[in-house]
Amino acid sequence: MLLGTNLAVSWVRAAILLGIRVHALLWWLEKHWVAYQRSMFLMIGVAIQLHVGHGLYVWVAHAERTGTPLNPQGLLAILAMVFLYLHWEVMRKTAWPGTTKRGEKLYSDEVGSTASAVIAFAMMAGAVGLYPWLTTGWLFLAFLFVMLAAVFTWGVAELGWTWSFTSLSNPYEE
Repeated sequence: MLLGTNLAVSWVRAAILLGIRVHALLWWLEKHWVAYQRSMFLMIGVAIQLHVGHGLYVWVAHAERTGTPLNPQGLLAILAMVFLYLHWEVMRKTAWPGTTKRGEKLYSDEVGSTASAVIAFAMMAGAVGLYPWLTTGWLFLAFLFVMLAAVFTWGVAELGWTWSFTSLSNPYEE
């Protein structure tokens, strides 16, 4: 029904919705493809396509409803939202060895805690880096300040984590 109502208004929006619906059938991968089940990064690589589809739908729908041409900055905004989502997703499933319950699936299990944190940081830097191009140019200095502050904070936190985790035992170990 949703596809039909969108087709009556816009074939572009209907095509995007059809892509989202076809993507929803990828649940099959979760049940039948072992490589997909084992790799957190493969899972997120497939799942992010759904977020891109939603962003494209909103971008196209806004342009059509307001009667304006598609603004290329909309693609930058979608890319920034993808970076934000990837940062959140990777960071929420990153942990230092010995700090999680057995059986948890984490990105840090595949590439290591530091690499996982670097990936999450890169995704946030990408999102923040796109911000000046989505707003006025003078905000680039603010971007540089935020990035320098983040690097400093991360360095201090890394040092603190290293000291605290080497002296503590894992409460989940038996």
